[in-house]
Amino acid sequence: MREEKSKNGKIKWERAKTLLLAFCVVFMFVGCSEDEEPAVITPSVESETAFAEGLSFASSGGEETISFTTNKNWAIEMMPADGSPDTGWCTVTPSQGSAGNASVVIRIVENTGYDKRELSLTLRAGDLTYSINVSQNQKAGMLLPTTEYEVDSEGGVIQVEVQTNVDYWVSITGNAVRWIHEAADNRALASEYRTYTIDAYSGYEPREGIITFHSLESTVDDVSVRVLQNGSATLNIPQKEYVVSDEGGEITIEVQSNFECKVRMPQVDWIAEIPSTGTSDNAFHYEIAPNTTFESRQAELVFYDERETVQEVVVIVQDALGLIINEQGIELMVEEQQQLTYQIAPDIDSGNLVWSSSDESVVTVSPDGVVTAVSKGTAVVTLAAADGTAATSEITVYELTDKMVLSYKAELQSYNGGHVSGSVYSIITNNSNETIHLEMLTICDGMISSVIYGEKTDLNVTLEPGDSYNLGMNFNGAYRPVFIWTFTANGKEYRISHQPL
Repeated sequence: MREEKSKNGKIKWERAKTLLLAFCVVFMFVGCSEDEEPAVITPSVESETAFAEGLSFASSGGEETISFTTNKNWAIEMMPADGSPDTGWCTVTPSQGSAGNASVVIRIVENTGYDKRELSLTLRAGDLTYSINVSQNQKAGMLLPTTEYEVDSEGGVIQVEVQTNVDYWVSITGNAVRWIHEAADNRALASEYRTYTIDAYSGYEPREGIITFHSLESTVDDVSVRVLQNGSATLNIPQKEYVVSDEGGEITIEVQSNFECKVRMPQVDWIAEIPSTGTSDNAFHYEIAPNTTFESRQAELVFYDERETVQEVVVIVQDALGLIINEQGIELMVEEQQQLTYQIAPDIDSGNLVWSSSDESVVTVSPDGVVTAVSKGTAVVTLAAADGTAATSEITVYELTDKMVLSYKAELQSYNGGHVSGSVYSIITNNSNETIHLEMLTICDGMISSVIYGEKTDLNVTLEPGDSYNLGMNFNGAYRPVFIWTFTANGKEYRISHQPL
């Protein structure tokens, strides 16, 4: 019994110990929970500024190290300032750790954009949270969304948008400062519009101006805009119609333009351009041929610029032929006659026509139009109607000897004190329309005509129009030998001479 009782007492003690131990464990845990150490994060002296003010990086990027001490396990999370998930430009190594001393490296990649980047690093240790702001400057730059502006010749206003985060100044290149003017400065902080007035332009060829925006930041390139102003064609022709008589003549068309004018000629053969003499670039000269018909005629000249933006038409009207003498450019030998004929328009009275000569000592004309050559010279024969309509023809009168051409071949034997000895072949050519008869060739002294050195008589040679004849003659001691041909035509005697030496 004592043994059983002892055994039961032992069991009761074991149970009591177990309960006591459980109570102590519970008490220990409860006591510990009530007395647990709070979380602490203590920045190092070098990192106090980063924790207080945040980290700021240049656009080129870089890295910074922050260090701290904590009595709890810790972790760092990244949250972009704008709420976007883009945090790839920032890395944190390591991003978590155990209690104790810790160092974290924050690395930032280059910012190639023109916007500033920001995020927040949240450091958690236990129930304690620290936020560290991280920012990176944007890339320095200056952009012009539009780099070319086109303006009409009337001028106007342009607004140049400038996107920039740097200070700058503006210049206008060359002569463009005379026609591009900047308005009052309305500069903003990031994106702005600069206003320029463009003067009106009276030139033809387009003109160009460059506006350059010069950065005061050495790492930022200058940027430019091109202002292209169109020219306009100005064309004015004061006289747009010319009336020319049937006789034709020259006309001059004055053109006022700001470009090199081009001309489209009509497909007619009676208007011909006269090349410019260089006296004026604004004058065009044309030769109008005589109208030999009894109908008036008309043609148009078109003046235009090379871009064919403007054109003017000039009309040339030529009167119909009223009266014409058919025979023109007549040559007559003295005493020769020729009948002149004419044509007259149906609307002109042909019953009272009058013939006249400008010089009757050279040419006379009969009432029915027969011209008689009187003496060597030139005269104009006119046929006039009662209403003043007239026609002319120029008559040239020549001597028969004018149509004889003389030449020679010489063989000289000696030359002594101006006296010459030798032989000459004298050649005569008949260029007239008459048949002539050679009678004699004489050589005399040019100083003393009565001194004869040789003579060939009774030649009796006939020269038809276009024929030639030559005759050799010897002479001795002539000072200036003169060769004289004597010939007859139509029963009249003529003499012609030449001095070959």
